[in-house]
Amino acid sequence: IDKRLIANDAIDRQCLYNEPKIMHLLSPNSYVVRVFDIYEDDNHLDMVLELCNSGDLFQRLSSQPIFSESEAVDVMVPLMKAIAHCHRLGVAHRDIKPDNILFNDS
Repeated sequence: IDKRLIANDAIDRQCLYNEPKIMHLLSPNSYVVRVFDIYEDDNHLDMVLELCNSGDLFQRLSSQPIFSESEAVDVMVPLMKAIAHCHRLGVAHRDIKPDNILFNDS
């Protein structure tokens, strides 16, 4: 993340520093992307995350004309488990959208 892009925005800057803390709080959980490490220098904040190489929900919805009920269940059950995990820890996601629902090979 290029910190220079948010240098003049105190709210964005605070969010940038809160996100790694929140990700560590939520990890490990099989429904939440895992953070392995964080590196920072004067200009960038780099987060080493779990590889999710099977695309996102937006791509899946866009690539097929019909999304069956069983496919929807396969997405929604883990999503609700992830949200419940966040809420148990006092975290609200606030940006749930198809682009942010990631899939891995398992």
